[in-house]
Amino acid sequence: MSSIGGVGSGLDIQRLVSQLVAAERAPQAQRLSQVESTARSQLSSLGSISSVLGGLKSAAAGFSSATGIGARTVSLSSTSYLTASASSSAQTGSYSIDVISLARAAKQSSSPQTSIDTSLGSGALTLSVGGSAFTVNPGGGPITLGELRDSINSATNNTGVAATLVSADDGVRLVLTGRDTGASKNLSLSGSGDLNAFAAAFTVNAVASNAQVRVDGNLTSSATNTFASAIAGVSFTATKSETDPVATRTTLTVGRDNGAARTQVEGFVSSVNSVLSTVKVTTLFNTSTGVSSPLTGDALPRTLVSQLRNALGAAVPGQPAGFESLNSVGISFQADGSLKLDAARFDKAMNENPQAVSALFTGGNGYTGMGARISSLVDSFTGTNGVITSRNKSINDRIANVGRQVDALDLRMERVQKNYLAQFTAMEKIVAQLQGTSSFLSNQLSQLSNLNR
Repeated sequence: MSSIGGVGSGLDIQRLVSQLVAAERAPQAQRLSQVESTARSQLSSLGSISSVLGGLKSAAAGFSSATGIGARTVSLSSTSYLTASASSSAQTGSYSIDVISLARAAKQSSSPQTSIDTSLGSGALTLSVGGSAFTVNPGGGPITLGELRDSINSATNNTGVAATLVSADDGVRLVLTGRDTGASKNLSLSGSGDLNAFAAAFTVNAVASNAQVRVDGNLTSSATNTFASAIAGVSFTATKSETDPVATRTTLTVGRDNGAARTQVEGFVSSVNSVLSTVKVTTLFNTSTGVSSPLTGDALPRTLVSQLRNALGAAVPGQPAGFESLNSVGISFQADGSLKLDAARFDKAMNENPQAVSALFTGGNGYTGMGARISSLVDSFTGTNGVITSRNKSINDRIANVGRQVDALDLRMERVQKNYLAQFTAMEKIVAQLQGTSSFLSNQLSQLSNLNR
């Protein structure tokens, strides 16, 4: 806008027009600013609620794993021969385990050679591991001991053999070791040309074999040292064979991890309380100051709390008497509206019927447990088509609409400003003309007055 001064009137037209435009703009701009501010505050509050709901869903979804409810402890009378772990499907109890032998890989050694550069002549060497064969130096050209080692290790079709050179007092030997253990992984080799005699001279150092243990006196084998199915839900690995299994027998004991279960439930209760407290803060009305929170009076948070309390308080179908609800295992609402875990009652329930307590949270027999129930409730609010998701979209649309209205207001105020400037400019011209006429008349009157003298 060009700078226009009141040449005729003496008014600061630039400043006057700005003040008039600002006065006309202020009520509408203030209203739009308030609408946007309220919308952003609501968006922020809904974001806070969504965040704690995400934490609640994680806590609820955790009941589907074996890290808390249904977790098992494993103890060993000795750690010299075994390591072990158990899943939630493992039955509690004790098992006697004797480690008879560890799994072994096949190993064979060649006859001694003078050095790594000793020529073995010409020919190909075929190696077979568990019946799966591959051939090195298939062209049959001359090859040294070192080159044969490298050819075996670099073969792209190697079926499971590692080759090394071992220097001993009588010379350098090629040592072949199977990469996998187990009786089905034995090693054999044959050669052609000069390598036929070289292959025939190999000595068997170790025969591939399975690991063997006795579980409560029952012999079982494994191609590796790990036994994943000997005891349902338990995996144990033999680390050392026993020289006297009877004297050094290991007792493996599977127990319930009540501490892990209680810790997981405490986390779930804490997540519920985070949701309740966040909703309370975002809907609070201060009667002393008359100040309301962004979601005061909003039906959405009230609906959320109502549905959450109902879901937590309702019984889980299919549960035995005394284990059908959270309250029955020591989880109940307090006078202040928060959820609380009575650890003593929970531990008592776990000791009496751990399967029922687990099913209360994880579900079973075709029924949905508390974990899945709460996860589904959270999804109904924060999922793709959730209530909060839809509300957020609506609020963002409102903010975008405010932006469009502000742009329209700016354009309208530009037109108002131009109109004011045009009006004041026209006024200035009239004032200037009137002042010119006034000066002319004054001059004429003055001249008449002089003539009369």
